[in-house]
Amino acid sequence: MYLGRKSLTAFVDFTFGYSFAMEQYAIEDRNNDPFLIPGEFHEWVRNWYKIEPTAKGWWNLILERTDSEETALDKFFELYDEFRCL
Repeated sequence: MYLGRKSLTAFVDFTFGYSFAMEQYAIEDRNNDPFLIPGEFHEWVRNWYKIEPTAKGWWNLILERTDSEETALDKFFELYDEFRCL
């Protein structure tokens, strides 16, 4: 995966583009898909940060609580690793 820069926004854009392409080409077997972020992750991040329900995406919740795109990307991987271990 090439993002061009260390950025949570660039990562999210890449994963959304990847998911869109998978849908466009009707690739349905996504059980081992490394770029599929489960929908439950949003709720988990919201609870982790103790935030009231919001329509903001999980990436915005992380970005608002970090000081840079670079730090936000590191925080995403930290949180996602914790989420996956549940």
